[in-house]
Amino acid sequence: MADPTHRPPDSPLKVAVVEPVGGHAGMNYYDIELVRGLGLAGVDACLYTCDETTETSQAGVSIEKPFKSIYGGDWKIARGWRFLIGLVRTAGHARKRKTRIVHLHYFQYGLREIASCVLFKMQGIRVVATAHDIVPFSRPEGMDLFSTVIRFTDHIIVHNKHSGQMLAERFKNRATLPAVSVIRLGNFISNICVQDRALTKQQLDLPGDQPILLFFGQIKPEKA
Repeated sequence: MADPTHRPPDSPLKVAVVEPVGGHAGMNYYDIELVRGLGLAGVDACLYTCDETTETSQAGVSIEKPFKSIYGGDWKIARGWRFLIGLVRTAGHARKRKTRIVHLHYFQYGLREIASCVLFKMQGIRVVATAHDIVPFSRPEGMDLFSTVIRFTDHIIVHNKHSGQMLAERFKNRATLPAVSVIRLGNFISNICVQDRALTKQQLDLPGDQPILLFFGQIKPEKA
């Protein structure tokens, strides 16, 4: 079987970064900087995300938004169907680009993750995934398909050694665990705009004489 990462000389490796959360919950900053970093490393990457992401393609960052109306108060089955439509559109666009690797993100381990892995692997595309939460604190029931999702993945990325150890501990038979790389979380320097503190409080209608707590990341029950 031919190596799916093989490409002609001087032809950049094409990667699809598939992350449907995007601007819905603040993952857009992470995603965009990831794609930008891959571009600086000589990789031709494209981000596939949801329609709640306000950013559009820019220099060094290609953005597609095939996942539409997958969040909100609609019936779960309807949102699931829209997710599958977005996933199929993503796969079709990635195939036209002759994508060799897809990069997924694991926050939980369920049918969406399995569907993503299976669809891309059927096209001969290798699956690399960043496992953000080895054990989802707020939804531990989402671990039912953990082993299946991991076995469908060709390579796992974690952001720290502890997560890598947790991942290994969940697999009694280490032979079934794919290769794991520890890559520290990058920065978002290009998204930072430094301005006067007093002016910022005024713009946000915050009291100027009281301490302010700035919360980073998604607001989840386990972070309370």
